Amino acid sequence: MIDECSSAGEGRQDRRVLTDGGDPDSWIDEAIDNVDDGDASENTRSRPTRDAGGNYDSNLGMGGDDELTVTVCRKECPACGWTTMQSYHNGCDAPIVYIGGEWNCGACGARVTPRDTCADCGTQVNRRRIAVPVDMRLSAESVEIEHAIHDETNRRRVDHGLDRLTYSDHLSIIAARHSRDMAQRDFFAHANPDGDEPSDRYKTFGHDTRSSGENIALEHYDVLATPEKVAQSVVDAWMNSQGHRENILRDHFTEEGIGVYLNHDGGVYATQNFY
Repeated sequence: MIDECSSAGEGRQDRRVLTDGGDPDSWIDEAIDNVDDGDASENTRSRPTRDAGGNYDSNLGMGGDDELTVTVCRKECPACGWTTMQSYHNGCDAPIVYIGGEWNCGACGARVTPRDTCADCGTQVNRRRIAVPVDMRLSAESVEIEHAIHDETNRRRVDHGLDRLTYSDHLSIIAARHSRDMAQRDFFAHANPDGDEPSDRYKTFGHDTRSSGENIALEHYDVLATPEKVAQSVVDAWMNSQGHRENILRDHFTEEGIGVYLNHDGGVYATQNFY
């Protein structure tokens, strides 16, 4: 999704883009990431499960603060103290999750009951369901996506006979702050809830405002989407919007900074600031 770009006299257009990247069969790399003993905490994260068709499955619920969760089985041996939250379907080597009132393989969907005996001593274990927070953030780093968007922007400018923009760390700080603000305060606009416009943010960070412009985008991707895939999709969306396109192809701009924030729900917030 892109909003109207920010530059005096620019056109307005809103467009939603949904992009899926990566291998559709590799729905999860690790069912429980950094989870072993003890209860799930706010720092515990797992990747989302998919059904056989590559779609996010119905074992996803909502935890505190509207956080996505997946339900797994915590097993504890009363005899030797062995504890785990990792149960796998032998046929698929995929995690067992609680879906629709029963335990199922997170990959093939087959009904699978987690083993009820201790792997160390064979004693019957105590079992209970645990909701583990799901992290759908891209595996790529935000800085990788920022530089990929910068490279893709310059490629489009060169294709139109324009000079490349230099990368400004100062502008990227301004852009990153706005992307994070949009994600954390749940809005999508050039003006934040306090009424601050792009020019206000330039002033706050001590940047000259005589020549400025801003593009923003919000899109959702598969966790394995590459920086290049994200960059191409974001810049394509901007180039298909008149105002955003004019910002990218404005010949008197010489610098840009990109700020990307990766939200836990898979959302990628991108802000592009020009000078």
